[in-house]
Amino acid sequence: MKFVKKVKFLNNGIHTNKYYFLGIRYLKKIWSDSFNETYLFKIKISSHYNQSESTKQQTYLSDLVKYIKIKETRTFHSENVKSATVIIPVYNGVEHLEKLIPSLIKNTPEYVKIIIIDDCSPDTKTIEFLEKLKQDNRFSIYRNEQNLGFVKSTNKAMSLVETRYAVWLNSDTVVPEFWLERLLSQFNEQDKIATITPFTNSGVTFSFPDFGQDNQLPMSFEKIDTSFQKIQSDISKNYTYSGTGFCMAIDMKCWNDVGELDYDAFGKGYGEENDWCFRAGRKGYKHLLAPNLFVWHRHGGTFLTEEKQRLCELHQNILKERYSEEMNNVVPVFFTNDPWKNYRNIAALLCCNKNPVLIIDLKNIASDKSGAIDYRFNMIKELENNGHDVIMLEYTRNSINKWVVTPISVSNNIHVKLKDLSDIKILFNILNIKNVIINNFAMLNSIESTIDILYEIKQQYNPKITYKFHDYLSVCPSFFLLNNKCENCELFYKIDKCTECLKKNPFKTLERFDITQWRTLWGKLFSCIDEFHMFSEYTFNKIKQVYPSITEKIIIKEHSPLFSDNYTKYIRPNIDGKINIAFVGGFYQEKGALHFIELAKNNKNSNLKFYIIGIDNTALSHDNIKYICGYQRDELGKILTENNIHAVVYCSINNETFSYLAQELMILNVPFICFNNGAHADRIKKYKYNLAEIADDISAKSLQTALDTLIKKVYKI
Repeated sequence: MKFVKKVKFLNNGIHTNKYYFLGIRYLKKIWSDSFNETYLFKIKISSHYNQSESTKQQTYLSDLVKYIKIKETRTFHSENVKSATVIIPVYNGVEHLEKLIPSLIKNTPEYVKIIIIDDCSPDTKTIEFLEKLKQDNRFSIYRNEQNLGFVKSTNKAMSLVETRYAVWLNSDTVVPEFWLERLLSQFNEQDKIATITPFTNSGVTFSFPDFGQDNQLPMSFEKIDTSFQKIQSDISKNYTYSGTGFCMAIDMKCWNDVGELDYDAFGKGYGEENDWCFRAGRKGYKHLLAPNLFVWHRHGGTFLTEEKQRLCELHQNILKERYSEEMNNVVPVFFTNDPWKNYRNIAALLCCNKNPVLIIDLKNIASDKSGAIDYRFNMIKELENNGHDVIMLEYTRNSINKWVVTPISVSNNIHVKLKDLSDIKILFNILNIKNVIINNFAMLNSIESTIDILYEIKQQYNPKITYKFHDYLSVCPSFFLLNNKCENCELFYKIDKCTECLKKNPFKTLERFDITQWRTLWGKLFSCIDEFHMFSEYTFNKIKQVYPSITEKIIIKEHSPLFSDNYTKYIRPNIDGKINIAFVGGFYQEKGALHFIELAKNNKNSNLKFYIIGIDNTALSHDNIKYICGYQRDELGKILTENNIHAVVYCSINNETFSYLAQELMILNVPFICFNNGAHADRIKKYKYNLAEIADDISAKSLQTALDTLIKKVYKI
C-alpha cells in the first residue's frame, strides 16, 4: 500500500528544497501542542488576502461535486501561451534533465522559447547533454563562465525574456500534456496577477496528496495529472501569499514593476522568491494556484548541510523583519485554514479510478491491536497488487451516521465526510465502482439504514458485493455468541429464548432485542451479497444453521500468517524448578480472563507461576498474576523465550471465527492449552498439533487438567 509518511521535523537538518523552509516552519508551529489557536481569531489580515482566508472548509463529499467539470475535456487552450518563455536554471543533474526535456518537447508548443541557464556545471555529462540540445531551435542555452548561484542566474534569465509571461521551471520536474495552457489560463488584463503555481507532490502549500509534505507519487504521474484535469476551478479559492518556484508563471509587467530577486540579501538562495512575492503582494499583485494542473517534482527529500541550514535561518529572520504582517499573520492563517483542501480531496478521489474497490469497515482507533487491522492492511495491499485502487468507507464505532471516505491508494491522511450514507452514491457515479467489500459491521449503530442503502446500491449500480465473516453479528448482536451468563451459546439457532437473553446480555454490541427482526434484516443484506468469505470450517458449520440459503456462495479460506520474514523464534526452556505459564493477548472477560484468574488462584503447585503478555486489564484483580509487557507480533517468540515461558493458556470463551494467536503459537511450536470452542480448537485437531491440549469444558478446573496433561507430555514430568 502507498502509505504516505508524515513530515518529520529534525533538529539537525532542514529540507533541501528551498521552497520548504518558509512553509514547513509554520506547519511545525501550527501542529505543535503549544500552538494557541485563539490567536488566530485576534489577527488582522491584509485586505487582498481575504478572499482565501475564510474559515476552515467543510469536507463533505456532496460539497466536492462542484469541483468536478460537468463536461470533461482532454484539450485546453490559452492565448497566453503564445506570449510565454520557459526558464530553466541548471547545475549538473543530467539524470533530471533526461526526464524533464523529453516531457517539455512532447508537451510544449514548438513556438514557445525555452531558455536554459547552465550555472557553470562541472559535470561533463550535463555539458554534453546541453550541447546536443542546442540542435533544437526552441532551446536557447547560456553557460555562465563562473558559478553565479540560483538568484543571479534567474535574474540573468529574466533579463533575456521578451514575452509577456515567464515560467520558472526546476530541472528536476516533469510536465504533463497541456501544462502551459493550464498554467497560464488565469492571467488577464483586469486582475493584477503576479504568479501562478500548480499542484505538485513536493511544494509545501502546493503539495499533493498531503498538505505541506514531501510526497512520493502514490501512482503514476500521468494518472494523477489526468485526474487534476477534471477539476473545475473556483477562482475565489485560488489565492495564496506566495508562489513556489519549482514551476511558477510570472507576469513580466509585475516583474518589471517589482524588480528582480534581491541578490544582496539572498545571494545564495533560500527565501528569495518569498521576498519577491511579498514585495509584489504589497504592491497589490496576487498569487494564484492553477488547481487543474499537477507537475511532478522529482527532487527526492534529502536534507541540508549545516551551511544551508544557517542560510535558511538567517534569511527567515530577514523575512520576519521585512514582512512582519505576512510572516506572523498571513502565512500561519493560510496553513491553519488550508483553503485548497477541497481541491486535494476531490483530486485524490478522482485518482482512484482503476478498477476501484470500496471497502466498508470500522474506523481504526490507536488502541486497536487486533489481527483484523493487519488483515485489512494485507487485503488492501493484495487488491492494489492485483490492479485495484482502494477507497475506504469507515464508520465511527457506536455513533449514528458518522461516515468518512478515505482514498487509501492515494493517501491515508485524506478523509472526506458524508452528510448521509446515501451520499456514497456520488462515488458510484463519478468512479464507476464495481466491487464492494463489507469487512466489518461491528458496533455500527445505524445498521438498519446502512443495509437499506446498500440494498438500493445493489439495485441501482449492481456492484459485486463480498461479505467477510469475521464475527457472528448476523446471527446475534452478541457477535461472538456469548449468552447473558458469559457462556458459549450452544442454542443460537433456537430463537425462543434469545429475546430474554438479549435483554440482559452485556456482550451485545447493539441494543437490539428482537432476534427474528434482526435476522430478517440480515437476510435482506445477504440477498445482495455475491460472495461470502469465511476463514474456518467452524464458522461455516454455525452460519449454515441460520442462513442455509447462502451456502453455495461461501468460500472458505484460512487467513495467511501475519508474521513478517523477520519474526523471532521461540526456544522452549528447560524446567529447573519454576514452570512459567502465560496468558497472551487482551486480558478481557470474553477472552477467558476470569478463568485464568481462577486457574492461578486455585493452583496447588507452588512451582507454577502465572503471567500476562499483551494488554493488561487493571479492572480485574489478579494479585497472583504478574504482567510482563505488551508485544509486537514479530517479537512474540523472543518475549516468550526471554521470560522462560513454558506454556501458554489461550482460554478465549468466544466462538472465534479464526485465531491468529493460535496460528502463531503453532508456527512458533509453543505448547498451549485452550477450550473446545472456536476455530482455534478445530485448527489444533485439523493439523494434529501435538503441543496443545484441549480442555473438556469451559471451566478453570478443566483448564487445570489440560495444563497438567500438557506439562507431563511436553516436559516429561
